Amino acid sequence: MAQVASKSNVSATAVSGIQSAAVAQKPAVQAADGRSGLLALLKVEAEARDAKSIRDLVFLMVNDVRKLTRSRQVFAVLPGITGSLEVHGVSSLAAVDRNAPLIIFIERLAAAAPVRQATEPVPLNLSLIEGDETAAAYPFREMIWVPLKHGERPAIGGLLLAREDQWSANDVVVASRLAAAFTHAWRALSVPQPRVKLALLSVRRWTVPMTLAAVLALCLISVPLTALAPVEIVAKDPFVISAPIDGVIETIAVEPNQEIKPGDTLVTLNDTALKSRHADFTARLALR
Repeated sequence: MAQVASKSNVSATAVSGIQSAAVAQKPAVQAADGRSGLLALLKVEAEARDAKSIRDLVFLMVNDVRKLTRSRQVFAVLPGITGSLEVHGVSSLAAVDRNAPLIIFIERLAAAAPVRQATEPVPLNLSLIEGDETAAAYPFREMIWVPLKHGERPAIGGLLLAREDQWSANDVVVASRLAAAFTHAWRALSVPQPRVKLALLSVRRWTVPMTLAAVLALCLISVPLTALAPVEIVAKDPFVISAPIDGVIETIAVEPNQEIKPGDTLVTLNDTALKSRHADFTARLALR
């Protein structure tokens, strides 16, 4: 990757500092080098320029950077609606779960680390977050912040790269080169398209007042609202009606909500058991 390193924006001081701390990588993980590595880098830059939306660009950020830098996990951390740094993309994941412990841990780490004004890659120390179970159990301890920056303008956010081995200077150079390309593509996608501008300019002057008048007219129309909710009807002064003897109800003589008077028949009990007891008692008396 010597050809790529000569064109990188990373300063010689930052690269030499990271290279002095680098260790030999595991033989099971080999980075593409030589011509194949350069072609892969150029291919990613071309895909970034051809991205149709911010969402597609974020997907390229986290997944292609992971492949070319031998990262185990990559997070795209960008300012949210409130201005705080939020995770917008994670490598190998189609969507970001805002309530996931890993996402909360990464956002806490980005908030605690001095990365807002970073112009060069910055190693991150997980000890910045104390008492976090996810930080203690996270297996990829070597983390580095690569700012999404191009030219003299401030960074729009950053890529957080994580793996178990220390970072080499070549990997940092590649990550910085990709970050600059992604930043350039991001700003190009953020600019309003000329067609949108022409469409706004071609709107007639009376269209806006008419639209506002139509909205106000709709606001004056009363719309009845209904809602369904569970309800239970109970008696005001309930009391229990019981029979003087045990038995099984055979018929009910009244209808629901029917008005009754004292002496009215409410239910009829089955008299089979009573008839049997009466016959048995009669037989016993006859034997005496």
